[in-house]
Amino acid sequence: MNPSALPVEFGKRTPGTGMRFSRPRWVRCLLFFFCLTAGIVCATDPTAGFEQANKLYEQGQFAAAAAAYEQLAQSGSVSTTLFFNWGNALFKNGQTGRALVCYLQAEAQSPRDPDVAANLKFARASVGDNASVSRTRWQRALGKLTLNEWTALTMIPVWLWLGLLAMGHLRPDWRANLRRAVWIGGSFAALLAGCTAAAARDRLGVSQAVVVAAEAVVRHGPLPESLSFYTLRNGAEVRVADQQKNWVQVQDARHRLGWLTRDQVIRLRNGQPRLD
Repeated sequence: MNPSALPVEFGKRTPGTGMRFSRPRWVRCLLFFFCLTAGIVCATDPTAGFEQANKLYEQGQFAAAAAAYEQLAQSGSVSTTLFFNWGNALFKNGQTGRALVCYLQAEAQSPRDPDVAANLKFARASVGDNASVSRTRWQRALGKLTLNEWTALTMIPVWLWLGLLAMGHLRPDWRANLRRAVWIGGSFAALLAGCTAAAARDRLGVSQAVVVAAEAVVRHGPLPESLSFYTLRNGAEVRVADQQKNWVQVQDARHRLGWLTRDQVIRLRNGQPRLD
């Protein structure tokens, strides 16, 4: 698979929250005046950093572009677009595993973004068959919304249900007419609450990891002397079953359990890297 043929490049994308290509001139002047009068040394504009990273990408300097995007992320200027572009630079630099981590972070923020989905699918296909842990149809359906969106969606029927109960309490003569609406509203609220709980459990209770080593040798035990079991390619996605000191027990797409050192993987939860 040709890494120079990503389905979606960064060119058609615009920065997300906290990152814009340009500001009105009067706004820039006002900000500059404020910095002078306050005696503050202004930090580097993240917009300029984003544009510089894009230029490096256009020039084919993918390693430098990836480093520039990473610096922006460390400064707190994160967005779906940043993770998307960062992932593209890493993928073209041959760092498939780290690119997948960025795409997964972008997917966690914007689960219905078609560009993210296209490049994530392409990157996974480049790793090979059985490189990612399969998800059930139910899990894929729950993944169409973020956890915040599931929570907000659940609160709508909950508040309506509570409103109907309050109405029946304030107007006893309406209770008979409201009984059916209360039952339907309560059932719908309970259904959505169950979906929200399932989504939370799937994203917060299960930890996954992406292999970032060129070839990760999975061993039968958490020791360097343990016998080799099988090998995972850069970009393979696994589930984390256990951990011991500098080792993590992983389960691959074929449900094989084995041990890898921590430096061979990046652990994720809800699409975000874990620091533990």
